[in-house]
Amino acid sequence: MADPSMADPKVVPSPEASGQKVALVITPFVWDAGRDRGKPTVAYLLRGLVRAGWTVHVLSAANHDDPPRELEGAVIHHVRLPFDRTPFAYDAERSYLSLIRDRPAGLRRHLAFRLWWLRFVAVVWLRALRLSRTLRPQVVYGVNNPAIPVAWWVGRRRSIPVVARVMGTMIGAWAPALGEGLARRIRRAAGLYLLRFDELLALRLPVDRLVVTDDGSIDVPTLTGWLGVPAARIRLWRNGIDKAPFQAGADDPAARRAAARARLGLPPDAPLVLWVAQLVDWKRAERLLDALPALRTRLPEARVAIVGDGPSRAALEAQARALGVPEAVRFAGFVDRAAMADWYHAADVFVALYDHSNVSNTLLEAMLAGLPVVTLDNGTTGAVVRDGRHGRLLRADVATPALAAALHDLLADDAARARVARTVAGDTDALLDTWTARIDREVDEIEALVADRQGAGTEGRGRHRVAARKGRRR
Repeated sequence: MADPSMADPKVVPSPEASGQKVALVITPFVWDAGRDRGKPTVAYLLRGLVRAGWTVHVLSAANHDDPPRELEGAVIHHVRLPFDRTPFAYDAERSYLSLIRDRPAGLRRHLAFRLWWLRFVAVVWLRALRLSRTLRPQVVYGVNNPAIPVAWWVGRRRSIPVVARVMGTMIGAWAPALGEGLARRIRRAAGLYLLRFDELLALRLPVDRLVVTDDGSIDVPTLTGWLGVPAARIRLWRNGIDKAPFQAGADDPAARRAAARARLGLPPDAPLVLWVAQLVDWKRAERLLDALPALRTRLPEARVAIVGDGPSRAALEAQARALGVPEAVRFAGFVDRAAMADWYHAADVFVALYDHSNVSNTLLEAMLAGLPVVTLDNGTTGAVVRDGRHGRLLRADVATPALAAALHDLLADDAARARVARTVAGDTDALLDTWTARIDREVDEIEALVADRQGAGTEGRGRHRVAARKGRRR
C-alpha cells in the first residue's frame, strides 16, 4: 500500500477564488537531527508563513516508509529517490545534509552527496511540478543547494515568484585575491566548478529574491561583483534569536549559573569554556582542545564543554585522550533547543574558532546570554565582536599558547569577566532581531513579490483583452 504521505493531495480550489495564500516550500530538511534539534531556520520560516495566514506545503525527500506528515503547521510531502543506498534514515525531520557529514571524509563522501544532489533535483523537480498544478501556489521557496534549482524551474514554469534561501556559503573563499596570477585564477575557477558547482548554481540562478544568512562568510560586493548577482535581488540578513531564554535570570547571573550547572551535572565552581557547533572539519574544535593542556597548567580545574555532533567527534575524543585531558572535556552531542540556554548560563567563556567566519547563531546566542567570547578575526567577525569590549578577538592565525593565554586572562579575572558580560549582553540585544521579527520581514518580502506579480498579471490580462477587442472591431 502506498504511504499516504507520499501521495499527492486532492485538487483544491484556485487560491485566487478561495482567498487562500498557498506557499510551496522545497527543502531537503526542516530540522537536522529530530524536532527542535539543530538549525531552526526552516522551522521558523514555516511558522512565520502559517502565522501570516499562508497554507504551507513542504516537499522534501525520505528513504523510509514513515516520514513525518506535518511539521511546524505545514503539510509535508516526501519523495523516494531512486537507487538510494544511504545507510541511515533521513527525511524532513532528520537532514541528509547533516547526517552525510558523519560518513568518513574524502572522495566517497563527496561523490555520495553529488549523486544524491542529482537525484534530488531530477526527482523532486517532477513531483514539484505535479504538486504545483494541484496546489496552485502563489510563491515557491527553495532552501539550500539541492532545492533552489527545483524551485527556480517550478517558478519559471508556473510564472510565480521564487525565493531562494542560502544558509551561509563558503564560496566566498574561492573568490580571486587582488593581484592573483592567471594560473592561480584558472586553478581556482576549475576547483570551484568541479567541487562547488551546486553552490554556484544556487547563488546565480535568476530568482526573484536570494536570501543569504549574514554569518560573515560572504558580503554583497562578492555576490554582485564576482558572482554577478543583481543587488536588487539580494537580501543578506542575519538570523533572528529567541531572546527570552538566553536573557532569563540576567539580574542574578551567579544564581543562574549555579542552577544551570546543577541541572547539567557540572561541577559548581570549575572554570568552564563552552563550544557549540556541529563538529565538522572547518569549524576547528581541535584548536580549543590543543590549548586546554596549557590552560590547565595555570587553571588546573578548567574544563571544556563541547555541544554538538558530527564527523569530527571521534577524532576530537581521541585528541582529548592523547592530550591527557579526557576527564576535562564533556561531549554533550546534539541538545534540544529548549535545553540550550542552560549551557550558555553554565559557562564562563564561549569560544568559536572557525576557518572562514565566526558570526554563527551560537556565538550570537552566547553573547546575548552575557558570555564573554574568544574568537578569530576572520570574515566579518570584527564587525560584531570588539576586542576587549566583548571578550577577545584574536588573529586568524593565532598560535596555541596565545589562545590559552587569552582564555586564562578571562577565566582568572572575575571582575573583568562580569564587566564584559554586562556590555556584551546589552550590545547584542540592540544588534539582533527576534526570530519573529526577522521572519516577519521575510514574509513581508514574499507577500510584496506576490502582490507585484499578481498586479503585473492583471495588467497583462487587461492589455490582452483591449487588444482582442480592437482586433474584433477591425
